[in-house]
Amino acid sequence: MLRVKEFFLLLMVSVTLLFSCKKEYSFEGAVIDNSPAIYNFTGSPGLCTNVFVAGIFQAGISLNITNAVTFSVNVSKAGKYAVTTSLADGISFSGAGSFSKTGVQMVILTGSGVPAVSGSFNFTPTVNGCSFPVNVLAATSADSPDIYYEATIDGIHYKQTVTANNGYECGLTVAGYDDAIPGSNISPSVQPIAPNQTQMAIIKGVLHNYLSITNSTFKDFFTPGDYPWVIFGHEGVSLAWTDGNGINWSTYNIPGTQTESNFTIISSEVAPALTGYHIKVKAKFNCKLYDVNGNVKTLSNGVYVGYFGKI
Repeated sequence: MLRVKEFFLLLMVSVTLLFSCKKEYSFEGAVIDNSPAIYNFTGSPGLCTNVFVAGIFQAGISLNITNAVTFSVNVSKAGKYAVTTSLADGISFSGAGSFSKTGVQMVILTGSGVPAVSGSFNFTPTVNGCSFPVNVLAATSADSPDIYYEATIDGIHYKQTVTANNGYECGLTVAGYDDAIPGSNISPSVQPIAPNQTQMAIIKGVLHNYLSITNSTFKDFFTPGDYPWVIFGHEGVSLAWTDGNGINWSTYNIPGTQTESNFTIISSEVAPALTGYHIKVKAKFNCKLYDVNGNVKTLSNGVYVGYFGKI
């Protein structure tokens, strides 16, 4: 079964800051008040005005740490907070932490439960909250053998497809906020990966004005052509790969030298079979991969076919 959902990339440390299960806001040397904080969600009691819903929500698939909602709140008294939302379609969101100062702060709530059916559902934090919608995709059992990555890495050929029963999925990520960094990955459904399994992710940045972007502008972000290899979070592309020993390699680890490397999007097309707006991208590439110790592997004849989603 192809399950298109968001997968939490362990390689991307920046993303973990966005999607952490529980977050406390404090500063070096600050004393956090253990009494309850006083705060309001921006937009309350109506629609939330600064909210970002991350992750793929699909009927029949359990939520995990990547299904997160980021809010801005106006804090009038520092202290502890604990927030839960209303329950709808079998899911809800919750989070807890501390505010060490007053003013505009960010709160991250993570989802739990299993969506029952597809559709759009509204949620409201139970304390001084504002409402926000979450779109749940329909369940799908479509086989997708044309979703795959392939490459020769240090002379060894790798190819991993996504099919109905092979335990791999095509996942989606979006890091950032209004300046967003979409990602796509082909990875095992169960994490952490088992010995001899591999996974690959392509990250493309930076997509400005993401919160108000149109479908056509999102598609244009993946216009066929050449793109530079860059450090994660910059204008261009990055690649991350986990080998069969569980070692993480990327194009952006130090020293990240990419002389004579290249990345080309060959085609991009709307994927109408999926609920929501997704682009199916095919790219070819050659590059150098580095681990955290600066060791290098040469990747040649790389091909990646996967989905990017406006999520």
